[in-house]
Amino acid sequence: MKQVGVRQAHGSHNSRGGCYHSGCGHPSEHPGKGFDHRIQQSHPLSTWSQDLNRSHVAIKGVRDVELKPEAGWGPAWKGTHISGSVQWPVVWYANFNVLPSLVRPDEAEAMKRILEQVPDDFDEDRDGVDKMITYEFIIMSAGAVKATDPHREDLRKRLWVITQPIIAERIAPFVHMRYPKAGAVCHAMIRRYLDRERRTHNTHWDIPSFVSVVVSLDAAGREFSGGFFVTTGTGL
Repeated sequence: MKQVGVRQAHGSHNSRGGCYHSGCGHPSEHPGKGFDHRIQQSHPLSTWSQDLNRSHVAIKGVRDVELKPEAGWGPAWKGTHISGSVQWPVVWYANFNVLPSLVRPDEAEAMKRILEQVPDDFDEDRDGVDKMITYEFIIMSAGAVKATDPHREDLRKRLWVITQPIIAERIAPFVHMRYPKAGAVCHAMIRRYLDRERRTHNTHWDIPSFVSVVVSLDAAGREFSGGFFVTTGTGL
């Protein structure tokens, strides 16, 4: 079974890109129909998508999308889907997708409030990519030993209560619509990026995952500068 990995990142001036982006304002709620998160022409990502078409990066489309829970019940999510591709050396393309506000601000804040109370519960082992300290917390995993230690089980459950509906009602429906061969979510984790800790993460392949999803828990332009980025494999 091909699996899906979910990463969530938080920390002041977080430079990791993600699906949650500020600037959309409060979503409009339609009773019985869910929330409407579609972005307007004035949204920074709208301008970004219009200006991005260059020789190495191409925007394929900007369209409205509605995601319904696979379980058949629960609120629908309506938003904007930006799709594009990056040209790598020789003849090869890597596709990417951006969904602004896939995670609501109240959900992101709820997770951060929990995490701010337990700064010492983040793992401080060495990262396999750059050998720096990870500052990560694994919420669930199909194989990571760190996801089963008893003394953090209560914390995992508190975060899973918030994370599970996001995966089941929004992330999984989109991934399975876009990538029909994708299987179940195999790994969900949170990374912390703070001053005097980790501030960067080298580019790398998420080899074990068929699809990787990255969510920023901080609001771009208000809590950090920077945002979503892609690389061409040539240093650009």
